[in-house]
Amino acid sequence: MRKGQNPAKAGNKAYKPKRLGIATLVYIPIQEGYFAQSLGIFKAHLTSVWKYTDEEFDYLVFDNGSCPEIKYELLTLQEKGLITTLISSINNLGKTGALNEILAAMQNEWICYADSDMLFRPGWLEACWKINSSFPDIGMIGAQ
Repeated sequence: MRKGQNPAKAGNKAYKPKRLGIATLVYIPIQEGYFAQSLGIFKAHLTSVWKYTDEEFDYLVFDNGSCPEIKYELLTLQEKGLITTLISSINNLGKTGALNEILAAMQNEWICYADSDMLFRPGWLEACWKINSSFPDIGMIGAQ
């Protein structure tokens, strides 16, 4: 039995999510053939997210059953602060199953989902805010 007061309750506040949360899904089961360049493509995606998002954000990665080497690489990126939240599944839940997990996990006011091979461009977020201000009752904004 534990004795005393839990140290975590001694003034440590729970994390407050940023207004914007960005999420992606990673699935790299092997590093050859079709998937040979997938890690490099994901890293280009990740670089573009951080370079072209002009507001603080939380970045969530859902690993959908990648191989051990990729899981290790994702954990390393999280330790470097490039991934805020990393959810790792042993099984591939499919895209819809993974999206259900992602949306359930994100507590941000605004959620941006992007496939892990999509590159962000300068001004993407400002364009989204402009659309939202023009159509305040809109449910979803999509970009290409």
